[in-house]
Amino acid sequence: MAAGGTAGLYRLAAGAEGLPTQPVATRLGKPAGTSYASVFAALARWTARPGVGLWQRQVTLGRTPEFCLLSHEAPDLDLPGLVAPLRATRRVVWPAPRL
Repeated sequence: MAAGGTAGLYRLAAGAEGLPTQPVATRLGKPAGTSYASVFAALARWTARPGVGLWQRQVTLGRTPEFCLLSHEAPDLDLPGLVAPLRATRRVVWPAPRL
């Protein structure tokens, strides 16, 4: 069932702390020749919003983009050289949501 799967370990690079429960995950890579400072500056208008977190890959287990922006809505990203980001809708399955 895991054939072709990918995974990674991420750390919070900017924005909201706490258990990430935002429903929209936008995965993106740093464009070649772009500094990390430029990436963080370009995403600052999103990471400054309440409940938005930018996670950066620390370890990879297969091919996966370096960054994951978790938010409540799909962001419009303006980063020169950015390849089309991958978006997915997420839902928390563990720990079980409290009713």
